Parts: sequence; structure tokens; C-alpha cells
Amino acid sequence: MKKDFKKIIKSNHKELCLQFLDLIAQNPFQTPPPYKKLLGVHLGIYSRRITT
Repeated sequence: MKKDFKKIIKSNHKELCLQFLDLIAQNPFQTPPPYKKLLGVHLGIYSRRITT
């Protein structure tokens, strides 16, 4: 995750990603952006796609 964060900070999408992180820190189940429950070995984990 640290590598990904370093890439985000250097990218053109820095502000969008920081807003998204702030949003899910306040309420992880707020939509949009949509989220989905993962299945199988990832049971109990949620996933969100960040698109621009």
C-alpha cells in the first residue's frame, strides 16, 4: 500500500484520491462510489474501483 500511495501522490489524480480516502474514512459504506463484497478467500472484505 505504501508503494501505491507514493504513486498516487506523484500522479495527476492526487486530489481525487485524497478526497476519496477522506470520504471513506468518514463513512466507509457511503455511495457513490459503489462498493461490493468480495467472495471466497476474501470473504468479509469490500472492494471499490477508483475511476476518473
